[in-house]
This record gives sequence, structure tokens and C-alpha cells, in this order.
Amino acid sequence: MNTESVADLLSTIAGQIRTAKVFGPIEITGWTLLAKALPAEVNAQYYLELATPHTANLGLRSPDRWVSESIEADLVHTGDSLDELLEDELVDLGCDLQLKVEHFRDEAKLYTFRSQVSWKEGVNPAGLLTKVLLAYEATFRQLGDLKPEEN
Repeated sequence: MNTESVADLLSTIAGQIRTAKVFGPIEITGWTLLAKALPAEVNAQYYLELATPHTANLGLRSPDRWVSESIEADLVHTGDSLDELLEDELVDLGCDLQLKVEHFRDEAKLYTFRSQVSWKEGVNPAGLLTKVLLAYEATFRQLGDLKPEEN
């Protein structure tokens, strides 16, 4: 995958997730797409990083420990598994994938929830990666500080 095809792929995905209107500002830098998590006051972003020509890492990350802890607290309270919640959202989007969600603090000290997605040669990954990003957003929108305020 060359730089031009990466730029085209990420631009296509950015356009598709922008139409969903569930993310804040979206930017592309190199092989990475970043989309601000809503609500706006939460310091978190969804990301998609192309790791190889057929693999991407994507998820949610935040420098704010409280965002991570609020999500963890909701999961402990409900007894839900992130893997299962994400799978439910993927099914709702017509995507038959089972992804593992890793949770860790990365080298940049960002609290990170991450999945790895792979696809076969010859497959255009734009639709697949768009669905996974939208499923991530729908999963985390229900949790912790990412839940919309109730009026």
C-alpha cells in the first residue's frame, strides 16, 4: 500500500464516518485517522492506524485516567464484556466480526482501548474499517463519561 492509496483509504473512511455525525472533528496524519469523541468536553479520541497493508489498529484513547476509570466502572457495575458489547454493535451494522478489545496504557501514557482488524488481499477495507469505527463509537457511547448527559 503506497502513501497515495493510504491517503485515499483514510479520506474515504473519514467521509463515511463524518456523515454519521457521531464524532467531533476528524483529521488524518500519515497513516492515522483521528476522530474526536463526543461529548466535546471529554478528552478522548477514536483512532485508526494502518499497521500493515492488510492490518489496522483502532480504538479509543485518552490521556485522562478518569475517562478510562469511568468506562471500567460501568463495565464492573453491569458485568458486561467490551468484546461482547462491540460484537453486538458490529452485528447491528451487518458486520460478522469478533474482535478482542485490549485495554492498556501506552508508551505515550494514553489510556487505550484497542482492537486489531485484518483483511484479505484484494479486499477494499474502507467499508469494513468504517463499520468497526462506528461500532466502537456506539459501544463506548453507552459507557462512563462518554454517555450523553441526561436532561
